[in-house]
Amino acid sequence: MKTRFGFVSNSSSSSFIIALAKIEDKKKLNGWLRTVANKKTLNYHTVGIERLGDIPFTDDDGYHSGYAERVKDADKVQVVCLNDDFTVELNTEKMEEDDEIFVIAIINDEGDSAFYSAESSMENWLELDWDIDPSFLVSWQQKLWHALNDKESFTGLTNIQCKFGAGRNG
Repeated sequence: MKTRFGFVSNSSSSSFIIALAKIEDKKKLNGWLRTVANKKTLNYHTVGIERLGDIPFTDDDGYHSGYAERVKDADKVQVVCLNDDFTVELNTEKMEEDDEIFVIAIINDEGDSAFYSAESSMENWLELDWDIDPSFLVSWQQKLWHALNDKESFTGLTNIQCKFGAGRNG
């Protein structure tokens, strides 16, 4: 699994899904993932498995990598997307260094045009409408989102923490 350190953008708007979960059954997780999207798509969007002990700690300067980070002096892993308002955290207090964590950091790049509303003006991006629901996402991302939030769905994951939304990425 590749790890991204940093996110480069051309200052536009993005929808996203971020999630963290403890892996209980890796075989079921991999089987479930094959039903969601192909491996190339998942790797492009940073969907993967990381050993807790291999996840880097946050920088002291407050910079976020856009991927999973361990929080210094706290028993948690986090993913921060776009800004601190879009964060998921997973409590790792009862986890071992060899435990595996499922990480999702999907950051789409729709550009500003996807978020203009009738009230928006082209001159003022602050008026963009980022109030979206899961139907805004492409079909495989909708499937992923619904499975992560469906308590009846067995994905091989426990303690799932996830969030979706949209905002300015630069």
